[in-house]
Amino acid sequence: MNETRNLGRKTWAQTTSWLLASNIIRNLASIAIVILLARLTDSKTLGDYALALAMTTPIFAFLQFGLKGVYLTLKTETRFNSFLFVQATCMMLAILVSCGVAAISSPQLLLSVFLVSLIKTNDAFCELFSGPLQKYGKPDLIFWAYSVSAVLGTLIVAAFLALGFSLNMALGALAIASITTTLILLFRQSTKLVNTQISALNSRNNTSTKELLFILKAGLPTGIAASILSLVVTIPQYQVAASAGTSDVGYLAVMLYGLAIVDIFLGTLTQAWIPRAQDLLHISNTDELAFGKGLMKSVFLWTGLMLPAAVLGVYLMALMFPPLLGAEFGMSLEIAIPLCVAIVLSPAQHFAGVGLVVKNYYFRSVLPSSLAAFTAALCGYVFVTVMGLSSQGALWAIAFALAVRGSTTLLMVLSRKTTTTKK
Repeated sequence: MNETRNLGRKTWAQTTSWLLASNIIRNLASIAIVILLARLTDSKTLGDYALALAMTTPIFAFLQFGLKGVYLTLKTETRFNSFLFVQATCMMLAILVSCGVAAISSPQLLLSVFLVSLIKTNDAFCELFSGPLQKYGKPDLIFWAYSVSAVLGTLIVAAFLALGFSLNMALGALAIASITTTLILLFRQSTKLVNTQISALNSRNNTSTKELLFILKAGLPTGIAASILSLVVTIPQYQVAASAGTSDVGYLAVMLYGLAIVDIFLGTLTQAWIPRAQDLLHISNTDELAFGKGLMKSVFLWTGLMLPAAVLGVYLMALMFPPLLGAEFGMSLEIAIPLCVAIVLSPAQHFAGVGLVVKNYYFRSVLPSSLAAFTAALCGYVFVTVMGLSSQGALWAIAFALAVRGSTTLLMVLSRKTTTTKK
């Protein structure tokens, strides 16, 4: 079985490059849609879209259960059909819950939330289908599939909005195109590859209850932590909507894309750092400080590099957004400072989070995420609701929340109780 894992495997640098390029292409398409909405519609439409995303993101982050990561890291070979069954069941539940929440809190957004839910369901399956391609050395296929989907989806949304169709019509067309592309380019390739590599295991199409429970048990803490962490960004958006309206939410959503790009980069970077972290953990059996030293070295290095990158990136955003999106998306110093602070604080939480995963302390990741979400809610209430700072206050709330998660996770990783590996 171990031999099949290594068939066709790319080098570490090649795999990392393909995955980084894939994630960049995929998220550039999301940014392009926001830009199109800002240019071709009004601020209320953009705000409605941002609220639909904010409403569905925590639900899908939880019920996606990080199944790609579970698939890639489980030591026991488990049938891919079982992962597909769990994913399909969870996504149906996510759609129902999202629509239920919308029907109660924002009934005027029910159709938009349903369509965004379909798009997020497709995104979740894209993630899962890319697992076998990454595992068995075909990351280039992920890049080309994501590229086709991104270009096609962006062109469809641009065409529908340019022709004067509504937001929901554009989202519906995007959902149909995305699902079709995923089925043709990712589903067929991933299932074919899995069946080729471990045909004996996957020839049995039925799934056992024990196997399904095993997958759920492995993915549950990851889903909980991801869902709670997503509240760090979504709670301040709700608070801005309540105090200033959906137009300000649209503005905040655009500003947050600077932070989103950094998260994409750091997520791929820390994924590539996992083998090094595992080596450090092994060395720590004889040198207890090795893991902590290696972790803090990476945190300080990338925090230092992120400081000038944040200043330059935010400066470029301030220059480019007004001519690209409109004068209403100008960036003042009051917005730029908390955005830079949030970006600079990001490396610590990313590297510390990977440190917990490498040590197999999955459930412990829930506590820092919970504290961060509570911090975002509390600071958001003070800055946005009480002080009326709107987007500026929301960005400060997010920055404080990231600081809490990063510091708390680092303390948990570096504490004496977690410096030794499990026996």
